[in-house]
Amino acid sequence: MGRLENEARTEMTVLLKQGHSQSSMARLLGVSEEAVRYHRRRDAAGAVDGRTAQVSTAAVVADAIAHWRTQQPGGRLDGDAQLLSAARQVEMALASG
Repeated sequence: MGRLENEARTEMTVLLKQGHSQSSMARLLGVSEEAVRYHRRRDAAGAVDGRTAQVSTAAVVADAIAHWRTQQPGGRLDGDAQLLSAARQVEMALASG
């Protein structure tokens, strides 16, 4: 196991507070000392997981969806068919550039 999941990183923090060395933490967690050093450096720097920093797919088209909704009677969607139609229109608009 070379990667540390959230639970293992939390466990690493507890072991560190208990006074364990990096090599003993690595042995207990079943990872290399380098993995322990890497995650300690990232934690100290306040780094976040790359996924949390990514923009969601919907955020890219949020303005287009909001504009489309303003064009609908009452500004709301009536049923799944309209929602599916809206999604297709947005996809086509994105594909055409």
